[in-house]
Amino acid sequence: MLDFHDATFILQFYDDQQVRKPMTIYHLLRGKRTTSVMHLAEQYGLLPYFNTVTYLNKEKYLATIHELIETGSLLDEAGELRLSQQGCLLRAKQPFQLASYPAINGWQYSHLSQDFYQKFVFIVQICSELSFKESHYLPVERDITRQKWAKRWFMQQEKTELPTRVYHEISQLSAKLTEEEAAIFIFSLTGHQSYGRTTQQLAQRWQKQAFEISWIQLAVVHTFIKEITAKPQNYPILSTLLPSTLAVTKRMNKSAQKTRDLLLEGQTVEAVMQRRGLKQSTILDHIVEIVMIDSTFNIDPFVSKAKQQKISQLMAQEPTLKIKALQAKLPEMSFFELRLVQIRKEVSEAGKD
Repeated sequence: MLDFHDATFILQFYDDQQVRKPMTIYHLLRGKRTTSVMHLAEQYGLLPYFNTVTYLNKEKYLATIHELIETGSLLDEAGELRLSQQGCLLRAKQPFQLASYPAINGWQYSHLSQDFYQKFVFIVQICSELSFKESHYLPVERDITRQKWAKRWFMQQEKTELPTRVYHEISQLSAKLTEEEAAIFIFSLTGHQSYGRTTQQLAQRWQKQAFEISWIQLAVVHTFIKEITAKPQNYPILSTLLPSTLAVTKRMNKSAQKTRDLLLEGQTVEAVMQRRGLKQSTILDHIVEIVMIDSTFNIDPFVSKAKQQKISQLMAQEPTLKIKALQAKLPEMSFFELRLVQIRKEVSEAGKD
C-alpha cells in the first residue's frame, strides 16, 4: 500500500488560518458523501481531493495526526486542528505540495478515473501489439468484463493506422503535461516487449516517495479526462473510453438523484418526503448536494427571490463571513436558505475560473 499516511502528505490538508476537523478530512479523502463532509470540505477549499485516497487507513491516519500534535506541527483546539508555525515551516520545506497539482479534481472526476485509466492502459497495449502485428500476448487487464469491453471496442474501430491515430491523440494530451508528468506516465504503460514500471520502480527512478508518483499519475488522468470532455472532437478514439453522457447525476448518490428527479417534476419537499418515506432533513441534505453539483438547478422554490437578494447583498458587502456569522446577521433566514445561496454563489464563481 502506498504510504499516504506519511506526515508529508497529511500536513498538506491543514491550514494555519482555519481550524479543521481531522475526521472530515479523512472522510473526504475516502469519498464519504454526506452533506456535513461536503459542506466542510468546501469551506476548507478541499473538495478537489474528494475520493482521491480511498484506501486511507483510519488507524494509521489518526496515528500520524497524533504524532503531528505531539511534535507541535498541529495544534489541537477542542478537537479541531490548526497548523502551527512549526507545521507551516515543515510543510513549506517539503518537495511535495498540493498546489503543484491543480489538475486533480476528485469531486469532478473520481467517478470516472479508475475505469478510464484501466481502459486507457489496455488499449495502449492493444495498439502497441497491433503495430507489431502481434496477436499473442498476456493482457495487462485481467478483468473479464473489461476484456469483453475491449473486444467490442476493437471490433468497432477502423484498424487502418489505429496505433498511429491513438499515438497522435496521446501526444496531443501529453502536451498538456509537464515533461516529468509525461515521462512518469509513459513509463507506467505496457507495450510490445515493454512492461510498465511499478509505482515503487518509478519512485526510485525519479527519487520521489511512492505516494507522490501515485498523485502525479492521478493528476495526469484528471488532466486527460478534462481535456477529452472539453474537446471530444479532438479525441475521437480516446473519447470512446468515457461514458457517452457525463450527466451531473453521475456524481450524486442514488438517493439524491431520485429526489432531484421528483423535484424536477414539480413536486414539493413535503410531497417528496411522503412519497419516499424520508425525513425532511434528508431531503434538504439532498437539495444541498444537488445544488453543489448541478449549477442549473433552480433554487427559487426553496429560497424566495427577495431572500436571495438580501443574502447576496450581505455576502457582497462582507465576503469573508462564515455561515454562522451570516445567520447571526440574518436571523430570519434558515441555515438551509443561507447555505443554498452561499453554494450557488460559490459554484457560479468557480465556473468562471
